[in-house]
Amino acid sequence: MKEMNQAYRVNKDDKILLLGEGNFSFSKSFITFIETHSPHILKEIEIFSTCRESDSQGFSDLKEKTVKFLLDKGVNVVFNVDATNLKCHLAVGKKKFNKIIFNFPHVGGKMKIHLNRKLLKDFFCSAREVLAESGQVVVALCDGQGGTSADTKRRHWHDTWQVTEMAAYSDFVLHIIEPFDLASFPHYVNVGYRSCEKSFHCENAIVHVFKTEDPPRILLEDLDKWFSVENMSEDMIFEFLDCHMRNPFSNPQSPTSYICKTLSEKLGFKFNTCEPVESYCNTGSKPSVIDVMKIFSKLKEENINGDCSVVKVVMKTKPVDLKDFSKAPVRCQLMMFGSESISVFYEYLSHLITVFQSGWLLNVVKIEDIAWKSKMLVTPLNSDTFQAFSAVETLVLPNGISCHIIHVDLLAQVLFQLEDWRSLWDGKVDSSGTGKPTFHPKSLFPKEHAFDLGLSVPLHLKDQFENRFLLVLWLLAGDMIVKTERLSTYLPTDRELVCYCYRITYTSHTAPLHRKRVIHIHENIIAKFISKSLRVNIT
Repeated sequence: MKEMNQAYRVNKDDKILLLGEGNFSFSKSFITFIETHSPHILKEIEIFSTCRESDSQGFSDLKEKTVKFLLDKGVNVVFNVDATNLKCHLAVGKKKFNKIIFNFPHVGGKMKIHLNRKLLKDFFCSAREVLAESGQVVVALCDGQGGTSADTKRRHWHDTWQVTEMAAYSDFVLHIIEPFDLASFPHYVNVGYRSCEKSFHCENAIVHVFKTEDPPRILLEDLDKWFSVENMSEDMIFEFLDCHMRNPFSNPQSPTSYICKTLSEKLGFKFNTCEPVESYCNTGSKPSVIDVMKIFSKLKEENINGDCSVVKVVMKTKPVDLKDFSKAPVRCQLMMFGSESISVFYEYLSHLITVFQSGWLLNVVKIEDIAWKSKMLVTPLNSDTFQAFSAVETLVLPNGISCHIIHVDLLAQVLFQLEDWRSLWDGKVDSSGTGKPTFHPKSLFPKEHAFDLGLSVPLHLKDQFENRFLLVLWLLAGDMIVKTERLSTYLPTDRELVCYCYRITYTSHTAPLHRKRVIHIHENIIAKFISKSLRVNIT
């Protein structure tokens, strides 16, 4: 069967709403494709094809024939439907749709970017009211209009329709993005160029698929109950992650779990996973011999066989580098005990690099140390994005047992090319196809928003202020702050104060963010909480 765009695929019992069908030619192509390739589905779905016109008066003969074709196929053809006010329409306002499709929306005319943004914003708000739970909103735009990295025509953000920003106002995030496959819709004749019955160019057009997600956690919580500033410590960062972010080991579809699963398949019967996940604190990049011995001692003797036993481990990095939000304060690792495991893992890692078609070199480096014997170094051929790292480090315990510490989170990041560690904590891996596995984040192309924060700090609090300030930022919004930078420091000569200016950069891989929402979080939540809790003034 020919594959249609994923965005336009339908399932049994779906209710589909097609908006802005000026000449209904897309609806005809849509129905024809389904009827040709999956005719049984056509009888089990309900389709509403709509247009803005109040009736069929003035329709051309071709348009009237297309409408008759749709009616004969059981499609509900509905007139006078305003995509920005769906709830009020008698025919569609009371229904809940699984998929709402709006192809190439446009207010008409030329150079009306602000009006097209408003159209999208109002449409998403309207669609939210008639969208079924877990439903999708599909918007096709011409190349360069949407403003995402998927566009081949790259424009300045302010010269685009900012589709992800407009969607976020109604708590939508971009879930799927793909090219508009015109070949799948041979009857489709796009019209509307400058509000006329003229076609427009849709080469390299982009289909955007949106779904709803919860607003940022910081908007939903009583922050005063979450933690006490007087009793703050770095350990609370780990509590924050436990409460507000999903441990990759507990998400069966995460990149980390994918590596664990495929490693288990590679080792087969030799692989013995010991649960539950263990954790320990560490002051370096790898565990101490004492840490490993403590974990090893918890394993039952019968679980330690001559081949391989594995423990999932979460290493809490202490002290946390509070200034660097780009580094995860926890590391996901596997500890493999057994003499035969490392050769099997080397084969497995070589296989992964081949499957992912990654430009990496793999080699084993011997270490002259009493306990640490070797490390498996993964080196990129192109070091622009990622640097070399140790995928596996081998330790020989005092009892003679070999332990191989596998840094599965680092491995997952480079294989799936994830630049932000937060991506590992959400999203899922799809390995159902024949090609290399692909990672699907909850939100595609999340935009960064940077805002400055001026603070005047009493001079006697100067020495301890920055660490406390950064710790509060971690505890308030460690899941959405990706960078902080101190821009300036100023000491007034007439007051016992020190003045700082910081730039805070926000983004989210899970929650819908738009500029207005981030400003609210920055000014009315974070700034006010810092002022109140740290006893400083916002300038």
